[in-house]
Amino acid sequence: MGLLFACQRQENSSNNDLSIATQNYAVLAEKTISYQADFDLDAWSKMLADDVQFELPDDTTQPSLVGRAAAIAAWQKWRDVNKIQSLKFSRFTQIPISSQKAMKFSDLSGVYVFSLFSGTVRYTDGRTADLKMNYCFHFNEAKMIDRYYVFHDKINFTKN
Repeated sequence: MGLLFACQRQENSSNNDLSIATQNYAVLAEKTISYQADFDLDAWSKMLADDVQFELPDDTTQPSLVGRAAAIAAWQKWRDVNKIQSLKFSRFTQIPISSQKAMKFSDLSGVYVFSLFSGTVRYTDGRTADLKMNYCFHFNEAKMIDRYYVFHDKINFTKN
């Protein structure tokens, strides 16, 4: 599943719903992704709001995870169940956006960061998989992530 986003900036219009947010949010988003990829659960948890809603990729059978503890536990379980040795993410593009109105996929206005990047998953049995990743974060007033949307391509395995 891909994510397409466009923003047109008009300086003199009072009807603009979208504007570019500060680069600080892009830095926070990249840190979050790095902590998640490193399975540094303590550092990752500090980036998440207590009431974070973590939307799982392409899984309509399971409701979103609600709460920091649920997100952290699910991420650790995913690693254990799938026998992940390591994750490596690279080629980041971060797009920080401030929205005056709720986005169509969310019930919140405010700051979002759309993150596009590549990833390589290495499994304990030696297999690897390359991914194209799209994340979207919503930041609350305290600059904590309270919505976490994950999208990625279907996993294609290779054997090393």
